[in-house]
Amino acid sequence: MVLVQARRIIASLVLALGIVSSSGNPAAYDGTTGVAAASASTVVQQVARQLSAQNPSFTLSVPDVKKAEAIIKEAMQADEYIAMLIKSYSIRTTSAPGKSKGTAVYKVDYLETKKQTDYVKAEAKRIVAKLTTNKMSDIQKEKVLHDYIASHVTYDKSLRKYTAYEALTTGEAVCQGYALLTYRLMQEAGIPVHIVSGTVSTGLHAWNKVKLDGKWYNVDTTWDSQKEVSYSYFNVTDAALKRDHSWKQGSLPAANTDYREMLKTKIKAKDKYAIAYQAIMKDIGEQAATVDEAINVINRAIESRKPSVKFTYLYGRRKLSGDIDTMLKKHADVKSMSISYSYSNGIATIEAKLGY
Repeated sequence: MVLVQARRIIASLVLALGIVSSSGNPAAYDGTTGVAAASASTVVQQVARQLSAQNPSFTLSVPDVKKAEAIIKEAMQADEYIAMLIKSYSIRTTSAPGKSKGTAVYKVDYLETKKQTDYVKAEAKRIVAKLTTNKMSDIQKEKVLHDYIASHVTYDKSLRKYTAYEALTTGEAVCQGYALLTYRLMQEAGIPVHIVSGTVSTGLHAWNKVKLDGKWYNVDTTWDSQKEVSYSYFNVTDAALKRDHSWKQGSLPAANTDYREMLKTKIKAKDKYAIAYQAIMKDIGEQAATVDEAINVINRAIESRKPSVKFTYLYGRRKLSGDIDTMLKKHADVKSMSISYSYSNGIATIEAKLGY
């Protein structure tokens, strides 16, 4: 296990890999699950089934003992949730002298028991059924589920709770537990989702990618889980996330769509869910990356005679108090303006109250 720290303490898991090869007579099964295999692809499928059943030990006939580790690595790709639950594994292989075909005994240690994983599935079904309806769009469902996780789970400062099961039963988890729970809830809601493993300034971290209306977005429920629900890392692009997250893109889908602009376009087009999307925009607020952009957001609110405006401000390493002072400078037609804010990781959630 590798423990790392981020804004709050963030922890993730590194797989402990072990492979021990030996030659001689095939090993006895000794009560483990024995499975015969005819080809490498068949073995991969069989290993995937064993992992899905969360069997701690199983034995297979493999066409090439040297590929025993490659087989389990490929099998782990069949289920992202199960792959993230694997704490460690070891492999013992046996084969006759001069022969590639042999036997592989796999031993796997999981972070959740099968019973606990089944509980997570059942709870995910219950939660999704309670919070969503068939009349809701995926955009609505994802927002509701994001808010549920961010408001019901707090970060485990003891760095001992890695799973969705612990997130649900104790209300605490590290980033891995957040990402696993997010994955399971989105999957249950029918929303395409991936788990992403990467790093932040202080070490390893995990979050998710979700697909809404054909476009992919990054969502980090760990960093959106504040004293109140935050939207600083809600459906952001790869470019925005790269300010403080790093990862290997590999086969992961790219996230290049501006979520807020997507909502605005749907609202303007009078989409059937336009009223719901207006409510989402009110919750998440606008977004600004410079003082000038922030002032423009405030000015647009003033032009519409709004009593308040809320937005996310990506101030980075600049001094936030100085930027706030600039925003508070006198605006036309405004008798008074007060600003309240919360911030972390170079991002502030700002609300300006306006008096006319």
